[in-house]
Amino acid sequence: MRFLGWLTSAAVAFASTVLHVGSTTYYSPDFLVGTVSFERASAPTVAVPAAYLSRPPVSYQDFKTQMHELLSSDDVISTIFFSTVILPSGVRLPSEVEQCFESKDISIFNSSLNNTMASGPYFLHPSGRLSRVYRLYTDTSMAFTQGVIEGEGGRYFPSVAAAGDGANAAISIPVPSRHYYPKPSAEKPLSGLRLAIKDVFNLGGIKTGGGSRAYAALYPPAAETASSLQRLIDMGAVVVGKVKTSQFAIGEVPTANYVDQLAPFNPRGDGYQSPSASSCGPGAAIASYDWLDLALGTDTTGSIRGPSAANGVFGMRITNASLPLDGILPISAAMDTPGLLARDAELLQKTYSRWLNANASYSSFPKTIILPDESWSLLNATATAAYDEFFRQLSALTGAKIEHLSVNKSFIENTGNKEGLDTFVGAFQAILVLDQWENLGKPFFSDYQKQFGRSPFVDPVLRMGLSIAQNISSADYNEAQRRLKIYRAWFTSQLVPSCESSLVAYPLNPGSVLYRDDSLRSAHDFVESSVYSTQQAAFAGVPDYAVPIGVREYTSAVSGVKEQLPVSVGLIAGAGCDNMLLDMIVGLGRKNEGFKTVVKTGRVPW
Repeated sequence: MRFLGWLTSAAVAFASTVLHVGSTTYYSPDFLVGTVSFERASAPTVAVPAAYLSRPPVSYQDFKTQMHELLSSDDVISTIFFSTVILPSGVRLPSEVEQCFESKDISIFNSSLNNTMASGPYFLHPSGRLSRVYRLYTDTSMAFTQGVIEGEGGRYFPSVAAAGDGANAAISIPVPSRHYYPKPSAEKPLSGLRLAIKDVFNLGGIKTGGGSRAYAALYPPAAETASSLQRLIDMGAVVVGKVKTSQFAIGEVPTANYVDQLAPFNPRGDGYQSPSASSCGPGAAIASYDWLDLALGTDTTGSIRGPSAANGVFGMRITNASLPLDGILPISAAMDTPGLLARDAELLQKTYSRWLNANASYSSFPKTIILPDESWSLLNATATAAYDEFFRQLSALTGAKIEHLSVNKSFIENTGNKEGLDTFVGAFQAILVLDQWENLGKPFFSDYQKQFGRSPFVDPVLRMGLSIAQNISSADYNEAQRRLKIYRAWFTSQLVPSCESSLVAYPLNPGSVLYRDDSLRSAHDFVESSVYSTQQAAFAGVPDYAVPIGVREYTSAVSGVKEQLPVSVGLIAGAGCDNMLLDMIVGLGRKNEGFKTVVKTGRVPW
């Protein structure tokens, strides 16, 4: 069966068509979507671009209007496709329109099938076959592992097409025309929106690599698609490719920790800042490419929020157990969650509201904004103004008061544990590393040994974690689980007991400078992932929204000029208050013209 899968992929690759038009490259896997009759004109000798018009133009002006509508709402179709026009079966244009087409050397054909093809770009082949067209975009930020093409029956195929300008081994991603998909509806609110997925999710027909060459070499393509991803596909999302993850979703710092692959390039600032981890590919891709709408990642202790903040986009960790985890390479079910990143807060709001299949269940926005003393004590002064303005606007929207609180003191007073938070949560590492070893590491090492007679390579950070896991006793693990229950009970009862009561805000990224060739983080201006940063929501099992709120200027050691990096805040709410956070940020943008809920791609977010 595996050989048959390779043969099918090879046949698809052999039959595909690539067409270069100026600086744009088009690709078609030649899956049949229709056929053309050659009664009215001779068959082309090679595959040619063509535009199918489901509504025949009644005049040449009508044709120009339809052409403008198709061109203005899609980045795949271009004027060259209108040199050949295909009409529905049996349709003839008014004679004056046909004469006008003839004078402008526009060929006319009729579809030979009574099909329901959408108006848009296609390739017309000498055999009369019609196939869909994909535009090839070069992955200049090196965020992707591969592009994919959807086949029949929900199966996907790896794309082997190349645009021809893949400098430094950058690959090409095939992007289908938006015209192939119906307008968004209640049933398919994401219809036609393009989605990149972190390479820890199973996608039927595609290998899952997890950032590991050995893992990708060992296992065959996935038989089924992860349930959480399938929900997005069922909502109309169009998967265009898989994007990089730090190995097996463990936090890695470029470039020293990345061995099996090159870390993606963060497009912000000088272009040489860390993309963060582990959803580094989703973060870099969504911040780099206008042709991409959403990116799917995972978050255990910060893997969506860190890349969202570093790359200056919106991203949210959801309440634990809100979505199924099957078909996702695991760390620990105690903290693993799928999640999305986007440039548009309203799109994120719309997507999450349907994806989570949960109605907003709150009566008001929070009345208190808690600022933990421990989180804000090391804030870089140059980012203070951005945070002050954000909290002024948020307080005006919600009517909330600002409360400064020592969360460490609260923990000691309410739990009776005198050792304090830093020491208390140190035990949680046992849960993360042992769960990943038992559920992923052990079977992977065993399968690899059986197949190849040797152990697989793993990156340094993962190697260290798996080594620690093998020395954790059941008593250590059980104690960590006991402590996690205590932490969650304290956090959810004292800090975020309800959607309406309070939220916790912390400086997720104050515009930190962290070059991708640094092997150590700069402690003076970087907020470490800690129990006072991204870990707190993960340990508590509650939602945490990464929101870009401004920029910080710095002089780049790379470019030698002033650059800007995004400043982001983390907003933590009570369990099940995901929709409240999403609604609040959208509401803030609608009330305050100065607060932007859409960021741009490229060097600066606004």
